[in-house]
Amino acid sequence: VCYFFLLTGRLPFNAATVPELIKQVMQEPVPSVKPDCPALPLEMAECLSQLLSKVPENRPRSGIEAVQLLQAVLGEVEDIETLLQQAFAHHSGIHWRREGER
Repeated sequence: VCYFFLLTGRLPFNAATVPELIKQVMQEPVPSVKPDCPALPLEMAECLSQLLSKVPENRPRSGIEAVQLLQAVLGEVEDIETLLQQAFAHHSGIHWRREGER
């Protein structure tokens, strides 16, 4: 929610009462940031979408994972696949494959 506010200057949901706010959060989709930030890179918008996902399994599982996601989007950290490729590029005997999330 803080990331949404930093990007747009507003909260994703706004209601006069707490019960109304809870209803909005539970039932309404998270609003897009694109109308407020049309130049926002797709990666940053997708990161925000993941952070605010209504499905717990789609959100980072911890603050550390959230920071890693934000850092990756901001270009400070490369994704794990790229790091593995760089680390083992000169080792022809090492191979890996993805199995779902592993």
